[in-house]
Amino acid sequence: INAEPRIVESLLKLLEEVSDRPRRALKETDGPYAQSIQKSNPMAYWRLEEMSMPVAHDITGRYNAHFEEGVALHLPGADERIGYQAPIPPAKNAFSYHQINRSTHFAGGRLNAKLPLGNDYTIEFWLWNGLPADSRAVTGYVFSRGRDGDPDASGEHLGIGGTQQPHLAGRLFLFNGNKQNQILGGRNTLAFQAWHHVVFVREGDQVRVHLDGRTQPEIDGVFSHTIPEGEDALFLGGRNDNLFNFEGKLDEIAIYDRSLSPDEIDAHYKASALAPPSKITATGPVAHPMTPEASIKKIHIRDGYEIELVAREPLTMDPVAIDWDTQGNLWVIEMADYPLGLDGKGQQGGRVRMLEDLNRDGIYDQQSLFTDSLSFPTGILTWRGGVIVTAAPEILFLRDTNMDGKADSREVLVSGLSTGNQQLRANGLRWGLDGWVYCASGGHHGNYGIGTKLRSRAGETLVGSRDFRFRPDTGELEPVSGPSQNGRNRDNWGRWFGTQNMRPLWHYVLPDHYLRRNPHIAAPNPTQLVVTPLGPEVFPASVPEKRFHSFNEAGHFTSACGGMFYRDNVLWPEAAGKQHAFTCEPFHNLVQHHLVTDEGVSFSAERDAPEGVLDFFASEDRWCRPVMTRTGPDGALWVVDMYRYMIEHPEWLPNAGREELLPHYRIGEDMGRIYRISPVDSAPFPIQDLSQLNTEELVTALDSSNGWLRDKVHMLLVWRGDEDSKKPLRHLLSTTENPIARVHALWLLNHFKALSAKQLISSLNDMHPGVRENALRLAETQHEPSVIASAAKLTDDPDAKVRLQLAFTLGAWQSTVAGTALGKLMTQYHSDPFMKAACFSSGTPHLPALVESVMLASASTRADLNGSLAELALAVNAHSSLAALLEPVFYSASGTYTLDQMQAALQITSMAARRGTDLSAIAGKHEGLAAILSEKGSSLSTAIFDFARESVLSQSADLDLRVAAAKLLARDVRHSSEALRVLASCLNPRQPVNLQKAALEALGTTRDASVSSVVLNAWITLSPSIRQVALEVLLSGEPWSFSLLEAVESGKEVPLDALQQGRLLRHTSKRVRKLAEKALTRNTDRTQIVERYKTTLQLQGDPGKGKSIFNQTCAACHQLGGMGKELGPDLKTVVNHSPEKLLSNILDPSRDIQPGYHAYQCELTDGTELYGLITNETGNSITMKKTDGSVHSILRKDIESLRGGQLSLMPDGLEKGLSQQDIANLIALLRLGGEAIQ
Repeated sequence: INAEPRIVESLLKLLEEVSDRPRRALKETDGPYAQSIQKSNPMAYWRLEEMSMPVAHDITGRYNAHFEEGVALHLPGADERIGYQAPIPPAKNAFSYHQINRSTHFAGGRLNAKLPLGNDYTIEFWLWNGLPADSRAVTGYVFSRGRDGDPDASGEHLGIGGTQQPHLAGRLFLFNGNKQNQILGGRNTLAFQAWHHVVFVREGDQVRVHLDGRTQPEIDGVFSHTIPEGEDALFLGGRNDNLFNFEGKLDEIAIYDRSLSPDEIDAHYKASALAPPSKITATGPVAHPMTPEASIKKIHIRDGYEIELVAREPLTMDPVAIDWDTQGNLWVIEMADYPLGLDGKGQQGGRVRMLEDLNRDGIYDQQSLFTDSLSFPTGILTWRGGVIVTAAPEILFLRDTNMDGKADSREVLVSGLSTGNQQLRANGLRWGLDGWVYCASGGHHGNYGIGTKLRSRAGETLVGSRDFRFRPDTGELEPVSGPSQNGRNRDNWGRWFGTQNMRPLWHYVLPDHYLRRNPHIAAPNPTQLVVTPLGPEVFPASVPEKRFHSFNEAGHFTSACGGMFYRDNVLWPEAAGKQHAFTCEPFHNLVQHHLVTDEGVSFSAERDAPEGVLDFFASEDRWCRPVMTRTGPDGALWVVDMYRYMIEHPEWLPNAGREELLPHYRIGEDMGRIYRISPVDSAPFPIQDLSQLNTEELVTALDSSNGWLRDKVHMLLVWRGDEDSKKPLRHLLSTTENPIARVHALWLLNHFKALSAKQLISSLNDMHPGVRENALRLAETQHEPSVIASAAKLTDDPDAKVRLQLAFTLGAWQSTVAGTALGKLMTQYHSDPFMKAACFSSGTPHLPALVESVMLASASTRADLNGSLAELALAVNAHSSLAALLEPVFYSASGTYTLDQMQAALQITSMAARRGTDLSAIAGKHEGLAAILSEKGSSLSTAIFDFARESVLSQSADLDLRVAAAKLLARDVRHSSEALRVLASCLNPRQPVNLQKAALEALGTTRDASVSSVVLNAWITLSPSIRQVALEVLLSGEPWSFSLLEAVESGKEVPLDALQQGRLLRHTSKRVRKLAEKALTRNTDRTQIVERYKTTLQLQGDPGKGKSIFNQTCAACHQLGGMGKELGPDLKTVVNHSPEKLLSNILDPSRDIQPGYHAYQCELTDGTELYGLITNETGNSITMKKTDGSVHSILRKDIESLRGGQLSLMPDGLEKGLSQQDIANLIALLRLGGEAIQ
């Protein structure tokens, strides 16, 4: 390249000699961009239009610069084209108007000048990088200030990152020399071989770098230069020591002796009429990490509070969970192997580290590595001189038996934990007042890990997708309501809460161990969302980070974890009915605080008003990743900051995101911080050494306001097993004014088998509802009549949570007093689904009392409860109770029946059918029931069926009555042929639509083999809406599905949509699948189809026409702009997806399935088949959402089989019947979102 300028110069001289004329001076012309620069009065402006060396002319006439060897002149300059070839005149451009804009290519040489720059100045230029970012350690330095040849490179230098720091590869960065060694990195990867506009601005120690006219800086921060005093050398195209000089082109270099404003920079860029290069790729947060001292200054804390750093790297790195031991040492879980292992291939590297505060100043100053090479550890609990750690697939108990500071004893307490995605692993390890240790299973939706079985020394337990609890000392293990993804925590009174990405806090209202007592009545979702709505807004201090999915969720909770109740009064004084909760949101670099208020049997929450525009803890540092908060032993709020460049797991990223962030997966693995937040000027509460306290002192310590301290003291008293603790515990229970201390005393006395009936009765009458609630839990093992009588009086308790606990507790007793109390609660609060579920969980031993109470209640109460009570009576063969419930349903002196009776009869006969029986068969087992069902030789059950048949056929009967009668008629097992004939007659276009639908649904409940013939024979007369119901019926049974496919294969026109075809192609029956493959033509190679349809992306889509495609193809499962069904994900979440990703999702939906949308096929014991999503799981039931949007609660005992796989509910084959233009139109609509629909 050094020869090029000499060749040009020689040719010019030769031409001068041959022509005998001097060369003509180049006359530069100014386009709009050049004019805008000059209006801003630069002190120097090098346009770089030169054809010969060595002078670069300053058009202001003041500061000519000089080229070094290693440059090429007069090449195409900044233009909308790529830069290899100049546009042909007379094309106009914003730089040189009608002339070709020229630039200089730098290939090792520099442009140097001397300029007296002060403390405020600006350097503006265009660059075109010609060297790939993976070519060398630094791609190239673009400009530099400092002494020429300085081996320490003192000064300031702007470059493009390379392989030395992968997270800076292809990005602009600033460097201030080898001695100070400070680096500030940019946000975006520059497009390769494309023109970028770059502006460096210094204002004292503050610097800004703007890219492509953006007013928001690419780099922004405090950055002191190290330029020697009096040095005014400036270099373009290389560093002052000639290291890693730039390979590429520079153009239009302007120097100012002042700082340009963002608006001026924007105006200059707009004058160029260029758009940013299409290849530019935003990569998210600011590239450089901050020192702990700098980062803490970027954290905004609510007024009145202060934050301090209690631990930092290298003392701790990658912290994700903490706990304290009895001596006040801090134990830290370090997930160093996140996200994919130390080697990116799963190599284990998790650590447990102990931190000590040697001088007791509250700052940890010594660490010891307790153990390492753990499998992605997530949780920790200090326990009996060791630590319990969750490290899937195991929960480990680690101890140091030889006192060398290292774990030498390793006991597996639990095994079988899910080892899927590292963000979905068991965690938590929170001790409960009942002595159990509770774990979050890590699941993020109701069917994650649905088949999980855990093993402990007590045996194997099916936990499924629920959370679980275990006793470390005995191995007892059982499921609890769940799942919670990250963090299962409780309040002071033993109520449990969970967290999942978009759900910062929910309450487990219905404990699973109560629900499991009654397997006959399906329970509702056991959780109540406390912080609403789903994905609530957050208030960050940091700039938005690039998202690769869920674009509409920016500024909202998407990575919620560690939802925790603050359990002390240091930050806030105690207030009745109000608590404080914190949830971490690491993606947005914050911790949100909520004021939680009692609301009936659960809670509601709101942000505390004083927090305003920023959350309680909000950092400007994009590396700050709060992942856990704890109430410390000192009463402060402790925040664990994993401090990582990237917190999102690669598994959740689309392919493009994975590739873009691949170099950054583990950046920050050598960093981590732990903070403590307390009121301003508050005296620090020292962390007490509990190990030195005797038994009486420990009991006294229970009277503390601090939750962690009380819990650990409680554990210590249990571990010591000192019988002498009983006396001080009794004294504490009777004398303390602290209700939480009374609760601990109750549980401990119960543990030591020293809790008397008198103490329990007194506690049942305690002034504080939390004490009454816990006394009820403890009363369950007491069977003293006086205790039961005292508890029963709480039916009128003013606190809803006490009444809820009473409903649970009454199931532990057999007495009539308990049954009467339960009946009162059920009839009084039946409209509350949680209270109703609690009463039914206790209902089995008290069924006669419940029936008696309900029979005396109002008609609306009876209508709400009769069906479930009858189902329970039927399930447990309680014929007397069943007879009492059936009499008002089946008896009619006049022979006519009301709508309520018909609907109640349908409920009861349907329940009998699910159990493979009918009322006549049941009546034969109980005289009272038989008497109700038969009178004077005629069957009342026959009478109601006769009335139902007459009502269906009567054109004058009330339509609602006809609908109920049609559904009931299908249960007439003694006259099934006649019932089928009547129902078939309803499939007539002259009949009301609702009656036709009811008849089809009724036919679907019969499981009769002839139903498919009835439906298919009537097919030609059915309207479109009725046909959909008919297809749902045919798809609900294996023989009918087979008959449907036979009809399709024979040429019958039965249009099956893609979802219905998908069900048949994935059917559990081999013969159905085989016939479906034959009858339904399809190409099973989705990859080939996606490749074939890629030409679709070249078509111009019409969003207006895409709306009809959406209604035709997508609306059955998806919503967009308020249209469609809410079954699959709302399509507003795909607005910012690339056309390529949308095409792939449409044509190959199972390639990238969003969590919670895997398809399941459930076969019931009566032969019914359900297909859809599992949305919830409890101890006795699952909840499925079918493809028609209906929701079904299914008792576990009614499930014959349940099958799920790695297939999306969205079927293959959506391209069938669509042209490529149709798909292009649909993609155009999806990229515009809901606004295009509306």
